[in-house]
Amino acid sequence: MPSKFLIVLFLCVVSHPIFAQDTTYLDLKGAKVKSMALCETYMVQSVDSLVLNGRIVREYWKEGKMKLERHFVLERSETDGKQIQKLNGKFKVWYKNGQLKEDLNYVNNTYDGQIYTFWGNGQMKRDEFFEGSRSVGGKCFDANGSTVIYTPFEMMPQFPGGIDDLMLYLSKNIKFPKSMFIAGKQGKVRVGFLVNKDGCISKVTILSGLSPEFDEEAMRVVSAMPNWIPGKRDGDLISVHFVLPVVFKLNR
Repeated sequence: MPSKFLIVLFLCVVSHPIFAQDTTYLDLKGAKVKSMALCETYMVQSVDSLVLNGRIVREYWKEGKMKLERHFVLERSETDGKQIQKLNGKFKVWYKNGQLKEDLNYVNNTYDGQIYTFWGNGQMKRDEFFEGSRSVGGKCFDANGSTVIYTPFEMMPQFPGGIDDLMLYLSKNIKFPKSMFIAGKQGKVRVGFLVNKDGCISKVTILSGLSPEFDEEAMRVVSAMPNWIPGKRDGDLISVHFVLPVVFKLNR
C-alpha cells in the first residue's frame, strides 16, 4: 500500500507542466537591447498556470528590484484571427526605491474592482472603485495623507479647444487631392500618432489608408497639428497613442 502511494505521488509531481520563460532586455527608452549589460530594465514573461491562456509579465530594474507586474490573457481577434493580449487580473507598479506605486485590477482590458495608488513615501494617493471601467467612487490624498479634491485617474489627451475645434482644424486645413477629386474618390483614412508628455505629436502612421494621395495628405495635416493638452494618469503626465479618422468627402 505505501509503495503504491509513493508511485502515484511521484507521477503527479513529474507530470506537472514546466513552463518556459522569455526574458527581454530594455534600455532607458524601452527599446530592446541584446543583453543585461546594455539594459536599464528587463522583462520576464511566463505562463499563468491558474488561468486559461493566462500570462504574467514581470519587469525588473537592472539591480533586481521589481518595477511592474501585469496579468493578461491571450485571445484570437474576431476580425482577423490574430492573437491579442487583454489585461486581466492584477497590475502592479513599483517606484525604483521598492515602494509600491499602483495596485490595480483589470477585467477584459478595463479597470474593474478596487484600485490603490501611493506616493513615494508610502502614503496612499488614491482609493477608488471601478465597475466595468466606470468609477463609482474614489478619494485622493496628498503626500501627508490629507484628503484633497478628487481628480479622475486617467485623463485622455485633448486637442486645444476640444473636439469641435479639432474638426474645425481638419476642415480648414485638409487639401483634397486634385487627382482624387477629378476621379470622384472619397473615403476615410485612419491615422495613428503619439501625443507626448509635452503635447507634441510624433510617430504619425497610417493604420488604414485609401490611396497614396489621400494617405499623404492625412499624414501631412495630422503632423502639422498644434500641440495637444497631454494626457494624465493619476496626476502624472503621460504619452498616449491616439487614433484619428481623417475624412475626405466630396461636396458637389
